[in-house]
Amino acid sequence: TGMLLNTIQDTPKDESIEKRVLAEVKDLERQLADTRKQADEAAKAQEALEMEVSRCLMGQSQFTAEMLSKLIEQAAQKHKALNHTAAELEQKLADQKKIADGVQTYYDRFLGWSMEFGMASLARKRIIIAQLFKRIELDRGYNLHFEVDWNYEQFIDSVNVKGKQGITAVGITLPPKVRPKAGKTAKASQTAKNGRKRKAEPISA
Repeated sequence: TGMLLNTIQDTPKDESIEKRVLAEVKDLERQLADTRKQADEAAKAQEALEMEVSRCLMGQSQFTAEMLSKLIEQAAQKHKALNHTAAELEQKLADQKKIADGVQTYYDRFLGWSMEFGMASLARKRIIIAQLFKRIELDRGYNLHFEVDWNYEQFIDSVNVKGKQGITAVGITLPPKVRPKAGKTAKASQTAKNGRKRKAEPISA
């Protein structure tokens, strides 16, 4: 936690906002514009094929009715898929713009945590960790799995995140095998020997 928090101190505020949030907004805007353009082209292609039907009926088309039917269906499906993708991108863009509006608040909070974490009380550290991490799990092999909340992950250098996120060994020593006490071991051994001796004794008539 301390290492992740320290990464923000090496990242200027302007760089965090511009390169991590606004760049994502611009990328989504570019994807949305491209998808809308493709959707418009697909709609025009579908319209042209539908107009070809009348030419086909008059025997003036190079396509058969069956071919046109298949082409129109394919164009319609492509147009529908592109419209669906555009709608998803619009939602992502709206969500990203909301994050951009609140990024200043998250940045200031994250920077404040990085400055206070080392000297904070145990209770305060638990509060910070609960807000910083989206998921924390410890598996049977004593490996720590964690996922940083995206609102704060955006301020962490991507190389550092990949190096610390996911499955990370936490250095917990495995518990030693339980060994019986020497006294109990000797007593159990002697009892076993006596039992074997009794089994070997002949039975008198």
